[in-house]
Amino acid sequence: MKSKVLLIVVFVCLLLAGGGIYLFTSRSKTKETVSPASQEQILPKPTASPKLLTWNDPAGFTFQYDLGLEIDNHPEDEINYANLEITEPGQEGKILIMASDTKYKTVAEWAAKAVDTTLGGKPAKKVKFADSIKVVVGAIDDKILFTIEMDPTTMTTEVKSEEYLLTWQKRFDQIVSSFEFVYPTSVPSAGGNTSAGGEIIEEEEIIE
Repeated sequence: MKSKVLLIVVFVCLLLAGGGIYLFTSRSKTKETVSPASQEQILPKPTASPKLLTWNDPAGFTFQYDLGLEIDNHPEDEINYANLEITEPGQEGKILIMASDTKYKTVAEWAAKAVDTTLGGKPAKKVKFADSIKVVVGAIDDKILFTIEMDPTTMTTEVKSEEYLLTWQKRFDQIVSSFEFVYPTSVPSAGGNTSAGGEIIEEEEIIE
């Protein structure tokens, strides 16, 4: 009888010992699996946003545009408050910014068939032309019509690729989204366009 009890006790001890070894081994493997040291960490590479310049125009507005673009403010224009032509040297395509007197009281009168939007916090209209890919955004402030126009129609067929048009669309969107009105708006002088004194401010490069 005693020998049977002894055998049962020994069997139970061996069973407990085996279970303990199994649990210890399982935990060790689990720790090795979730150990941070054994995992390869892949971190996203920082991307540099395009460097921007800020144009401050005496005609009463400011906006940001990509570094590498050039602005011709047409100082010979004595009629408009502002007449800016934005281009990339050696490339086709352009963006035009105009500010001139208007007979219209609201942008709804100026562009009846257009999409509602805003420009510099003012109610504006976005006009798309059916026979071209030209886009114009316009707003009226203090009886002055401000328009920003993307005109890829100046490009030849060879350069009108989807990627090229997308580049100009991004530049156009950057100018429109950063456009702000600055008061007061000055009146064109007889000696030339007021935008001839436009100020350029260089922005710092942003790493995201």
